[in-house]
Amino acid sequence: YLWLNKYKYIAKIANSIGCKNLAVLDGQNYPKGKDKFWFLETISRSIESGAYIFSTTKNKTAKTEKIGKDIISSQVSLRNVTIITAKLSSSDTKKAKIAVARGFSVGEGVNTAKHLGDLPANHATPKLIEKIVKNTVKNYSGLKVKSLNEKDLARLKMGSYLSVSKGSDEPPRMIIIEYNGGKKNEKPVALVGKGITFDTGGISLKPAKFMEDMTYDMAGSAVVVGLMKNFALRKAKINAVGVVGLVENMPGGNAQRPGDIVKSYSGKTIEVLNTDAEGRLVLADALTFTEEKFKPNLKKSWITKTIPNGGIFPHIDYQRRSSTLLPLGKNKGVVNYHFHYSLPPFCTIKYKGPTRIRTNITHSSINNSTQPRFVIQFYEN
Repeated sequence: YLWLNKYKYIAKIANSIGCKNLAVLDGQNYPKGKDKFWFLETISRSIESGAYIFSTTKNKTAKTEKIGKDIISSQVSLRNVTIITAKLSSSDTKKAKIAVARGFSVGEGVNTAKHLGDLPANHATPKLIEKIVKNTVKNYSGLKVKSLNEKDLARLKMGSYLSVSKGSDEPPRMIIIEYNGGKKNEKPVALVGKGITFDTGGISLKPAKFMEDMTYDMAGSAVVVGLMKNFALRKAKINAVGVVGLVENMPGGNAQRPGDIVKSYSGKTIEVLNTDAEGRLVLADALTFTEEKFKPNLKKSWITKTIPNGGIFPHIDYQRRSSTLLPLGKNKGVVNYHFHYSLPPFCTIKYKGPTRIRTNITHSSINNSTQPRFVIQFYEN
């Protein structure tokens, strides 16, 4: 952690003084168990991600801005980084170049995820993100993208997914990004991201305080887009599919109500007890669809867990595996973390409401464990 922060700080200092070219000298002391190639990758990744500044909605002529007591850069100045090292054989030189390229690709993936997460909700509706993703993907060989609109989702009978968007004038989208870098018939890794582009809570409305941060409820989908870009940049020897569920949750006249019953893509019915537990309704259909269409050998699901008072919990990896692939952050000092959530054996129990079918929450609360317990019911394998 300290090593990562050290080089991120160097990148931030470079931006603060308007530096365009930066040279970093390789040291000879590494953390225990690490080597020169780890060090070179760490430098590359940390400086690339550390140089990130969100400037899309900022005054382009402003060089600095004040956040609290801190004066920070408003624009990225850093353009080129040279890492100086020595005592490398020809074979080690090749390994060093691979390590630097790998670090850069991860840093770029992180920055893509951070950029999508930092966009305000009116700049990141489902349709606008669809456009951004398509423009991003076309610049990288090996990636192809397909988008499903509301008519496609209705034709596929994704009632759970569509129920969340009913109160919004912004139509939903499901984006499918495929990367084929592995063997032709090899099953893909599947990455599924929750993308609630703005979460008011719907009819189960959140309090006004901190609601502006609910634009970050699409951070799980941002992680998936960043990872797919990372695979393409480093020409990863795998097949992968990223499925991004993009929906806005609003309390409009057509919004779903607590007590409504919807039918999911799997055919299973769900009673919606709380419209603010909407991410699981999107993921239920997205996960079933992904498993049925792509038959992956590994599924990972990223979500941003929000709670009724407007706070943001960490991303949850539903599978029984830990993941630290893309830690996310935002400029205001709030950091999101990946953490491992090991599903207990009893998590497959059916939630039963008065109608004796699944409910999207327990009657007692919306807590950190109910979402994976609910969503696991929509995994066949």
